[in-house]
Amino acid sequence: MAKITLTPLEINQLVDNYKSELRKLEFQVETVKTAIGQLEGGPVTPATITAPVEEKKSEPKKRGPKPKNKETQAAPKAPVSAEEPVSAEAPKKRGPKSKNQPIQAAPKAPVSVEEPVCRGA
Repeated sequence: MAKITLTPLEINQLVDNYKSELRKLEFQVETVKTAIGQLEGGPVTPATITAPVEEKKSEPKKRGPKPKNKETQAAPKAPVSAEEPVSAEAPKKRGPKSKNQPIQAAPKAPVSVEEPVCRGA
């Protein structure tokens, strides 16, 4: 069998890795012992009070502007005087036109076509 030679750096990395795994496993053993003790109704000591750590799954943040409340959207309107005529049409919306509406083409200007002049013959 071939002998594996490791550098001192690789040896230190392996030792650190094994120590880290050992700490994780010892923590899991403690949490399992705590859970068993609580289920059996045994004595609760300060070491057994610790609850297992649950990973919090953070929801992805929603992008874009925050939705406004209906109260803030409805701006207080000024009182309408009897002298001003009330328009029956809805006010025009700002911003780009939606893609669902057909686009009206601009009227085309008449184009005059001239016959080419023949030079030389």
